[in-house]
Amino acid sequence: MTYLGEHGLAGLSLRPLATALGTSDRMLVHYFGTKEALVRQALESAMPELGLPSDASPIDTAQQLWARMTQGDQRTRVQLMLEVMALAQTAPEYRELAQAATHQWLNIVVSLLVAHGRPPTRAETEATILVSSLKGLALDLFATGDTARVQRAVEALVTQTLGSDGEFATATAELE
Repeated sequence: MTYLGEHGLAGLSLRPLATALGTSDRMLVHYFGTKEALVRQALESAMPELGLPSDASPIDTAQQLWARMTQGDQRTRVQLMLEVMALAQTAPEYRELAQAATHQWLNIVVSLLVAHGRPPTRAETEATILVSSLKGLALDLFATGDTARVQRAVEALVTQTLGSDGEFATATAELE
């Protein structure tokens, strides 16, 4: 995962990867079959682990999700998943993995929102807006490094999507 995090997926070549791993490209093909299979297995094992506590409020959950997405080892995993999602637009071999990552994140957030009393339809809508928006904001942060601006946007998003007085939160209540 370290190699992929440093070099990305676009233009990945087996020779430099094998050298970094202390093996040969032939051995990688022997064990994994294809470069795509190797990448899939590496990415599946590198899927971000959200590990959000079930007792946190929806707003705290969103803030913890953002922190996990953008800090430490999880940041590299999120960067790789964002690259997979971008590649999935034109490379079908990444589409299934991009869908799995999206649904994994959505299912966790939906479950937490339902546990806090949100009706399932509202929880799914709020989770979709929250997760998709946070991925976009993470991409912005990783590309620009403008932490203060992006953090303000995250706070506004969380308040408007999940806050009791937020305009969107009120509008989504009508979906119930």
